[in-house]
Amino acid sequence: MRIRPSALIMALLVGCALVVTPVNAAAAAVPAYQIAQQIALPAAGAGVAVDSDRGLVYVAGRGSAAVWVYDEATLTLQRTIAVPNEPYNLAVGPTGLVYVTQYTGNNLPGTVSVISPVTNTVVATSPVGNSPVGVTVSQDGDRLYVANLSSNFLSVFDLTVPESPVAEPSIPLPGGSETVSQSADGSTLFVPNNGGSVFVVAAGAGTLLSTWTGFNSAHQVSLS
Repeated sequence: MRIRPSALIMALLVGCALVVTPVNAAAAAVPAYQIAQQIALPAAGAGVAVDSDRGLVYVAGRGSAAVWVYDEATLTLQRTIAVPNEPYNLAVGPTGLVYVTQYTGNNLPGTVSVISPVTNTVVATSPVGNSPVGVTVSQDGDRLYVANLSSNFLSVFDLTVPESPVAEPSIPLPGGSETVSQSADGSTLFVPNNGGSVFVVAAGAGTLLSTWTGFNSAHQVSLS
């Protein structure tokens, strides 16, 4: 997911989106943030992805079978894209294709779909694990990772043809997962488990390097 450095955009389940900006970021080692703008969504939202190259913000409407597309500068709704089966999270690839997980239901097999920024339609759908949540495109744009909340593996896809993901062997994990974050060079994946741990995975080999424990509940890892 690409985010413009001057603002963070978050979709909330209550049906609005917040634009958060740093306060005195240049003068502080750790910037404070404040809500700069709040916009009403058509319904409850879930994941957000920003395509700064094209000036677009995508918001997943999990309960609405839709992905909403906003203008990044004005935050006005541009279009609604039909996406079935509880669209949950999104990631934008280098070519502007949008990858969206479809949660489907608790402990049920889910899917990941590809949205074309040209036609604004779903152009491909692939099966993943149970209750997929997080989705991440690798730093080099060659692979797609999907975190499955109710399956003990990461789904992995080859993106040689970005609009037609090809399934690769999944990466086994000690438990389910919610999101996938990457190191700056893309060699390491950080995969939180809501049971209170974070799995550290070698991206190339697809092997578990270590497990961080001691959290009450882990949902997201961010690297600075």
